[in-house]
Amino acid sequence: GPPATALGFNPPSPDVMTQKPRPSDEPIMTNWMLCRYLVTGLYVGFATVGSFVGHYLSQGVTFRQLSSWGKCNETWNPPDGVTCESLFQGAGRELPQTLSLTVLVLMELFKALSAVSVDSSIFTVGPNQNPWLVAGVALPFALHLAVVYSAELGFPGLAKSFGLAPLSLHDWETALKWAAPILIVEEILKFFGRVTNHHKAKKR
Repeated sequence: GPPATALGFNPPSPDVMTQKPRPSDEPIMTNWMLCRYLVTGLYVGFATVGSFVGHYLSQGVTFRQLSSWGKCNETWNPPDGVTCESLFQGAGRELPQTLSLTVLVLMELFKALSAVSVDSSIFTVGPNQNPWLVAGVALPFALHLAVVYSAELGFPGLAKSFGLAPLSLHDWETALKWAAPILIVEEILKFFGRVTNHHKAKKR
């Protein structure tokens, strides 16, 4: 909520006065814009699920075992020293759930910081151009941290109610490895957006 509201205070595009007027019949949701949403959405889904799956793969669980993770039976052979239930149920699922949620939260906040301009690079029009956005991103991130580390704040039941667990420094590094590439995806799409707009302007 706060980041989306803060985006309403974005500064105008640096080259807004040099752009030719758009056709009055041009839809708000263009094919290119729809394509952008699909591409970023695909990466968000891939990274969110990938961080969850990656955690289990690092524990020695195979793809085949993950495909039937809800069926702990006699034919299921978990890694030595653990049981199927301890991996996929209760406390065993809290860490990968927290990791996956954190990746999703980080990507959405990164996307918000990148959205100060629709087509201009974040290095040209950065988040500092909209202080409200920086505050709007800091608030939900602080709330996320408060829930994840609620036990350390004296409210252990809060994180448990969401099925979350505290993250270590290594976990944060993993989350950033999955989440940060969304900025690269956005920069590539913005580049093609600038090229597309340039060609459209030439045709008018």
